[in-house]
Amino acid sequence: MEVYPMFYDYLPFESTSYCQSYLKSVYVKHSFDEAVSLSYKNGLSFSYYVQHSQIYYQQALKAPYEIKPMLIYYGMIQLLKACLIRNNPYYPENSNDLAHGLSTRKRKKQNYVFLQDSVRIQQHGLFSLILDHMFHMKQIVGQSFTMLSLMKMIPEIGHLYTRLTHSHFHYPLIPRNEGEFEVSKKIIDDLCISKARLNRILSHHDIILADNASDVFVLTLKRPVPFFNPQPLQMRQDQQLFISNQRDYPSQIPELLAHYLILYNLSMICRYETDWWYDLLSQRDSNDISYIKGFLDITINKVPAIIADYLMNG
Repeated sequence: MEVYPMFYDYLPFESTSYCQSYLKSVYVKHSFDEAVSLSYKNGLSFSYYVQHSQIYYQQALKAPYEIKPMLIYYGMIQLLKACLIRNNPYYPENSNDLAHGLSTRKRKKQNYVFLQDSVRIQQHGLFSLILDHMFHMKQIVGQSFTMLSLMKMIPEIGHLYTRLTHSHFHYPLIPRNEGEFEVSKKIIDDLCISKARLNRILSHHDIILADNASDVFVLTLKRPVPFFNPQPLQMRQDQQLFISNQRDYPSQIPELLAHYLILYNLSMICRYETDWWYDLLSQRDSNDISYIKGFLDITINKVPAIIADYLMNG
């Protein structure tokens, strides 16, 4: 099977013995009983999840946009299952764990706009497990996210968004010295919060906000920002950092989950809203198609990179 660049970091996981050794080290670190036998039991499944994901992604690279969402979504699902079996050797513990953990409107209304569509978080399923086991965050059952708000959590979308709207949803962090960055003071006006409030948000993540005589703040990062979850910042795949200027900024979810929610919705539309899906792909009177194609081109490369970073460094 040909190995595509986004899966180079996964090559060691093709070895079952390596997977068993890898899982053993994680299980021992987290003090699971019978770490050796559990790692031996789960090593093959872990390897299969990664291999199966790679097949989905390989087919998605070759596939037309008409079916890309399904292939990319299920490729991501397999990688997330590998993450879960890494963190919980007993996954799945019941049938609820196998659900998607999300819901959408069953039937799209007339004059439907994809960016205004939303996904709601359910109590059980993969989403809640990821939120808990990978990001150690509280459950947000019942909360809804619009597609536009989720797109704004993905920094690579920023250039397209600016071209289409002549505005921006984040500010770049400009490198100054080692671990120091500058950001425009306009950020607090956009967020409608005080400098003290922004400093409190950032300080919880070991980021110090200092004033400057000019028109910028200085951010000092006391520890490296992990690619798999750079919150409260955003990180492009080229490592460029940003800070969101959206009012919902303090309550945004990790970028990986934004990809998951958008892909879930697109895959559902692709499978069950065929008429609308093909109308969208063939017409050009809205910005939806630009965002969808832009997102698919980004997520097919970025999600495997985010999860690879998590598996190696999380």
